[in-house]
Amino acid sequence: MNGRETSIKNPAKKRLAQVADALLGWLVRTGRLLGMNRPRRGGLAPERIARILVVRLDHIGDVIMTTPVFRLLKERYPEGRLTCLVASWGKAVVENNPYLDELLIYDAPWWKKSRPEGGAAGLVNQGRELLGLLAGLRRRRFDLLVDPRGDLRHLFFFGYLGGIGHILSYDRTGGRYLLAADTVFEEGRHEIDKAVHLLAPLGVACLVFAMTARLGGELLVTLAWFVGTTLLGVPQDEFSFELSWDWLQHGLGPMWKPFLVGCLLSGLAAGLLGYTILEFIWRRRVRQKYRQRRDLSSL
Repeated sequence: MNGRETSIKNPAKKRLAQVADALLGWLVRTGRLLGMNRPRRGGLAPERIARILVVRLDHIGDVIMTTPVFRLLKERYPEGRLTCLVASWGKAVVENNPYLDELLIYDAPWWKKSRPEGGAAGLVNQGRELLGLLAGLRRRRFDLLVDPRGDLRHLFFFGYLGGIGHILSYDRTGGRYLLAADTVFEEGRHEIDKAVHLLAPLGVACLVFAMTARLGGELLVTLAWFVGTTLLGVPQDEFSFELSWDWLQHGLGPMWKPFLVGCLLSGLAAGLLGYTILEFIWRRRVRQKYRQRRDLSSL
């Protein structure tokens, strides 16, 4: 694994993942020397993406945590085609999702729920199903694969053998040589955050931040309006806010007095609260330092 540790806890599975990663890494690099350049390492051009595959073959809870990604991707690429590859037990979670254009079902044999039965015949059937899926992926010619799990099996089978242009995922089990961007995996991060964080190279994280900032600004302005109208005894008519020069010129109208009073008082209250909190933190820190110094001097 190029000297990097995996996030796998089981020692035997970790060693197996490291060996598989080394072998697949050699295979992928050899293939690139022979002209097999998909998926590409780096060189991601977000504006050229039109067909996206999101892989989520694991638990139902993880599928649920990935659903915000569908909306973000569709908002980023409204004309793009968004497909989700999910196991049969997760189908009900996403089959009616309005942001998906296509749903593919596949029960991967590395999950206990779908391990083949019937001996050699079961293995043959699983192999045929996997080959059929890979052929379908290659026909669709996806530009991007998003795998929030960071599973080397997903990256190799669906990304590499599926002929997908770029992969956004984590290398927590290996496969960094297949990724379009290096994204740091943080074990303690919430599953939704892990999934959304993968989309940063597409500019989606910036869109989320801008949306959050806009909603926060609207909330503060509405609060100021409420404070001003309450203090001045002005009727609290319907209030609409838009951060634009046109709104400042034509939208304020008769509401400018309660709005201005509310902004001033809210600003003073926020400043006083911030000063109080910082003063408390500073005094507490000074007391801690003083006690530490006194304890050292008494030794």
